[in-house]
Amino acid sequence: MERLFTTYDTILVVDTETTGLRPHLDHVVELAAVAVTARDGKPAVTSVYDQLLRLPDGCALPWFITKLTGITESMLIREGIDRARGCDDFAAMVRSGRTLLAAYNAPFDLRFLQSLLRGYGDETVLAQADALDVLQVFRRRRPKPHKLCHAITAYGLDDFACNSHRASDDALATWMVLEAMDRECPDVERYIRPAVQFL
Repeated sequence: MERLFTTYDTILVVDTETTGLRPHLDHVVELAAVAVTARDGKPAVTSVYDQLLRLPDGCALPWFITKLTGITESMLIREGIDRARGCDDFAAMVRSGRTLLAAYNAPFDLRFLQSLLRGYGDETVLAQADALDVLQVFRRRRPKPHKLCHAITAYGLDDFACNSHRASDDALATWMVLEAMDRECPDVERYIRPAVQFL
């Protein structure tokens, strides 16, 4: 994994929780970004960004999303930040240096982020980064099933990571899986592409 830091300053592992599966109609309600940088030559988590985002006016949080994630409308109202601020925060993280985005099912998260940025921020942000889909790597290395919880178990991480369907937990779990994959076979860089190719 250390060799990635000859190309990138930061690996930013992202995860979103959303109101549904359609980026053009549904909305991000939670955004997490785990920043990993080289410390003393070794990758280390240096910050965890995790924010609930208030829904646009007139939008409701579906009951099944509350059941899956534990996120409620009252939490979004009470703890959520403005969507434009979330976009600004994310853009600042991506633009802080040479950034590699990583996600479990990157097309899903990156499409939702692109939709969010298009509506409330600068949609060119993703054009400035490369991305790695950890799910794609797992699909190449293991038979089905391929959910994040299965990757956690396959790499013996059940005591250290959880797939809680909360963005920061899932982003941290994705980072742990990526580290384990790199220890297993250090070829993850062959899965890196410009982020816009996942959109």
